[in-house]
Amino acid sequence: MKEQQYLSWLKNLSSLLNWSPEETETLLGRTLDSLLELVEADRALILLLDEEGKKEWIRGRAEGGKELPEEDLNFSRSILQRVRSTGTPLFASDIRSVKELKDIDSLAALGTRAVMCAPLLAVSAGETAKVDGKGTEEGDEAREVFGVAYVDSTKAVRGFSPAQREAFEAAANYLAAILDRQRWYRLSAFDQETG
Repeated sequence: MKEQQYLSWLKNLSSLLNWSPEETETLLGRTLDSLLELVEADRALILLLDEEGKKEWIRGRAEGGKELPEEDLNFSRSILQRVRSTGTPLFASDIRSVKELKDIDSLAALGTRAVMCAPLLAVSAGETAKVDGKGTEEGDEAREVFGVAYVDSTKAVRGFSPAQREAFEAAANYLAAILDRQRWYRLSAFDQETG
């Protein structure tokens, strides 16, 4: 994709911002499809994590918009834990050339050559920021890592351009907003029912 195509891609993604909580499933599917288009990946996954960082919920799509069953949604827990603990994205266009990644057994078993993974961050104003349970500076907003956006490919790519990286992070922020809003919507509906 060229720079102009990234701008068009981001414009299309931003057009999804006006949504209602009832449309969450449709929007998640469209966003996963957008991620696949962005980096020409084989798979795009969304993983939600429990408080201990273990998989709570997962959804994925393959090229062509094919929904993947959960048993086909294997991923590298090492990459997931690294992104969760740092709160920063990971980009590897050729895993075999990245010293810290080339010996990860799960990536070799899956045949993964390229991966992008970004945290899904929930924000609660007025609290101290936390990544992996550690606080940052007082007065920062709390940024809880409650999941990740993850794309991978069995073929190496020439490198992820700055525009691809920024677009992927923007998509992860968008996913985080959708899922965080949905989480609060469910909590408020639950509270109204139970009083």
